Amino acid sequence: MKSIEIKITERKSFTKCGRLGFTLIELLVVIAIIAILAAMLLPALSKAKLKAQSIPCMNNSRQIALGWRMYADDSGDRLPYATGSANGRPDWCTGDINTAAGQDITNITLSVLYPYVKNANVWVCPGDKSGRIRSISMSQVFGAGVWLPPATYRNYAKLAEVVRPANTWVTIDENPQGINDAGFAVVCANAASATACYLVDYPAPYHNGGAGLSFADGHAEVHKFKSTVITKASAIAGGTPLPQVTGTVANGLVTDISWMADNTTVLR
Repeated sequence: MKSIEIKITERKSFTKCGRLGFTLIELLVVIAIIAILAAMLLPALSKAKLKAQSIPCMNNSRQIALGWRMYADDSGDRLPYATGSANGRPDWCTGDINTAAGQDITNITLSVLYPYVKNANVWVCPGDKSGRIRSISMSQVFGAGVWLPPATYRNYAKLAEVVRPANTWVTIDENPQGINDAGFAVVCANAASATACYLVDYPAPYHNGGAGLSFADGHAEVHKFKSTVITKASAIAGGTPLPQVTGTVANGLVTDISWMADNTTVLR
């Protein structure tokens, strides 16, 4: 029997068919793709964060609205006054927020609503990073209503007098550049076209251009404004007065001021 010689040859490792890493160009492409995705996602994440922040804002506003209604229930249906006092109706919150006295927490704890909302943080929108103790103000229709004008539009001294509770806002987040006393004024004249309406005070655009509001029926919402006159007003340098402006088609204020006027009060 012939012997069969078997030769075993050693296989050499071969790596040409499978690379062990990425080229520089491939790495740069991956980095570029990641950068593009980040640029697309970060604004969405920021908006989501602001939207989430609006939830505690609405909760604060609702607590104020319910406290406001409970005060009326315990006070013969009478409502607290927006700024100052009259006919036995006390000021809902004293102090000018731009003064040292206005920054005193006592202005909050002595509020006639505080016994119903025993949390000073409720007076501050979570989106307000100014350090103020109060960021909300009350509608002038629950005071003298001097800007409405009051001879044409209704003021309300009692809860039962409110004509449209679900469309009558009580408190609002006020712009940090313009907030002072605890009242918020809207000129409602010619509300149908808003051409004669004024922004006396500005809403705060804390929530993607929106402000938190409480309403006379007890509900709360965040209303988003369209005009950059409102949404960019917080960028105005501190100490610079916010101008009173009328609605114009060009800057979108017609829609915003019409909504404010329509949800403030009604004609007599």
